[in-house]
Amino acid sequence: MNKILLLGAGSIGKRHLMNAITAGARDFTIVDPREDRQQEAKGRARNTIAALEKDKQTSLNLSFAMTSEEAYANYGPFTAVFIAMPPVAHLQEIEKAIDNEAAIFCEKPLAKDDLDWNKAVELIEIIEKNKIINMVAYNYRFYPQLIQLRELLQKDTVGQIHTIRGTFSECVRDWHPWEGLDFYMSSKELGGGALLDESHLVDICRWLFGDMTQVISLNETISSLKDEEIFETDDVVEMMTRFESGAIGSLHMDLFGQYHQKKIEVIGEEGTLLWFFDNSDLASNHIEFWKGRREKLSDTHAKRLPEAIFEAEILERNYMYLKEIEYFFECVKEGKAICNDVPNIEDSLKTMAVLRAARNSSKSKRFEDVETFSITKNGD
Repeated sequence: MNKILLLGAGSIGKRHLMNAITAGARDFTIVDPREDRQQEAKGRARNTIAALEKDKQTSLNLSFAMTSEEAYANYGPFTAVFIAMPPVAHLQEIEKAIDNEAAIFCEKPLAKDDLDWNKAVELIEIIEKNKIINMVAYNYRFYPQLIQLRELLQKDTVGQIHTIRGTFSECVRDWHPWEGLDFYMSSKELGGGALLDESHLVDICRWLFGDMTQVISLNETISSLKDEEIFETDDVVEMMTRFESGAIGSLHMDLFGQYHQKKIEVIGEEGTLLWFFDNSDLASNHIEFWKGRREKLSDTHAKRLPEAIFEAEILERNYMYLKEIEYFFECVKEGKAICNDVPNIEDSLKTMAVLRAARNSSKSKRFEDVETFSITKNGD
């Protein structure tokens, strides 16, 4: 990789920096208005390359800027831009990256759900016209067990899918113990909150089960977070959705759950699949396949038995973050477009459409249609 511009040196920005170094990058300009974060990023970068190369003396080139304008003017051109700022800044930084002809790696979500819809479509058309490599960091698509779950579904393991239940539940107070709630997740203006940040679940469900057509949702603040002056956004989402396939989904996302959990239940005509994920107990992560088999223990008791249990083989949470970086670098190096299984900006706008419908539904108290859009492709 040639020179990389990293916009944002917060928690996820530093993770991307370390993984980019692990994946072979050595030349970075890092943008963050906070000098303490710049210094933290410098320390993480040096520690990462020292651990990788030990006695080798490969140079690591780091420069720093307070704004992206300063970075482009003084340190460009850049091969790729990593956008790890709060969601409110994503679209404007995507536009700058396009103007500077750089490949784009943007953190999720694509933007706030009050984004300028027409502007987003316009940017996607420019990206398509100029064949700019672009990717949005919904990292769970690189998690091996979710890939395995998708393969089981593609093999028609459960037959016709009728219902999907998904849960993403974590306590936001535990996320950044070094700064408490004083980061973008507490800010409505910056694009924090359960609906936007836990949109991983919407992306996963679109990837596994196809596009959604209608949504009814409650997005509220109901936990003790509502008593925190600094916390001004939603802490829970209860969403029901209709899929194009005819399946019905029920999605729960919260920022106060003490039993941190991520799970998906797929109920089909011929069986049920269950996926379980825990950030802090990776060895417990697994998939279960059920078809109603029972072992008779007595005249009144029969124990239910799964057809199969698939244990997690990868016990490193960073694995999926590293794999998405490696895949992005591969596409940039070879000049190939992101494949259909990986979310690019166009695909992630479809996820934004679901989030917008959920926000609108929470206000209207009724089902809302998910917006659709068309992109002018090359040659159209």
